[in-house]
Amino acid sequence: MTQRTHPSVQVPFSETYPEALHQDLLHRYTKQTTSVDNAGQPAEALLDPATFPRFVSLTSSGRYEVVLIMEGANDLANRDDQLEPAMIAVLRYMVLDAKSRGIRPYLATVPPEDPAGFRGRGADLVPGFNTQVRDLAATEDVKLVDVYAALVSDVPTYIGWDGLHPTVQGYAKIADVFFTAVKQTLE
Repeated sequence: MTQRTHPSVQVPFSETYPEALHQDLLHRYTKQTTSVDNAGQPAEALLDPATFPRFVSLTSSGRYEVVLIMEGANDLANRDDQLEPAMIAVLRYMVLDAKSRGIRPYLATVPPEDPAGFRGRGADLVPGFNTQVRDLAATEDVKLVDVYAALVSDVPTYIGWDGLHPTVQGYAKIADVFFTAVKQTLE
């Protein structure tokens, strides 16, 4: 039996959206100390029993004033829209946990996927899931960062060959969208 492996799309750390956002913040807010921690977990699923406790552990550290939440793409690969209410519930728990600790949550839609890529299996579920994310942001009165809207106009440029992970241009665009949200709400 032959087992096929598919490497994930990887870009240099300096070109990921957390680091690009960090550089944007450093250049704009020169008289403040800013930091951005990339607490993303490869292949993390919202419905993994370890995800919410990991989030709570991070937010209870007392280190953060703001948390950027963008989760769900890995769950959508299951191609089961019946999982979406549970996914939204976990996002709600994350938002409420952050608020309870005095941390400002920013809730992001997930990027579009390319169904032509071997990891773009959830592409048709992304728009509906993102509608629920937008509704959650409105219901919980938190800033929505619409990553999907920023990238969907040019999926081949912004999403890599695997159909799931952003390209360098995609990460730069995600950083821009988060940076705009920060400027709109924190200045």
